[in-house]
Amino acid sequence: MIRTILLPLTAEMPSEALFDAALVLARKVNAHIRALFMLPDPDTALANISDVILAAGLTRKAIERETQEAAPQQNRHFVAWRSRNNIAEQAGGGLDTCVATWAEQTGEIEILVTCYGRLSDLILVPKR
Repeated sequence: MIRTILLPLTAEMPSEALFDAALVLARKVNAHIRALFMLPDPDTALANISDVILAAGLTRKAIERETQEAAPQQNRHFVAWRSRNNIAEQAGGGLDTCVATWAEQTGEIEILVTCYGRLSDLILVPKR
């Protein structure tokens, strides 16, 4: 039985189609949609960026600023999607209802998906 659907999100990852796909399934099985916006750890991000990009002037502060700006924007997008689709943020009296929540975490993306994924029944990611 599917009770929790994890949607790992980043600033670069498209979300609308992912939200809609999760909603189709969640409504059928009364699941909880958990949108997890992942802010990359700036030190890890810098370590994985090519020297050419670093030479162009990308800094730790720029990475932090961009991800910090993306989080509220994506959250507003999620809240608007949830409102348009009449989805509750919390179960209002029972577990057998479709709800959708938002969370933000900073860290290495692989570790965050692993930690939250093991607490979920299904992980949805966009097709590339």
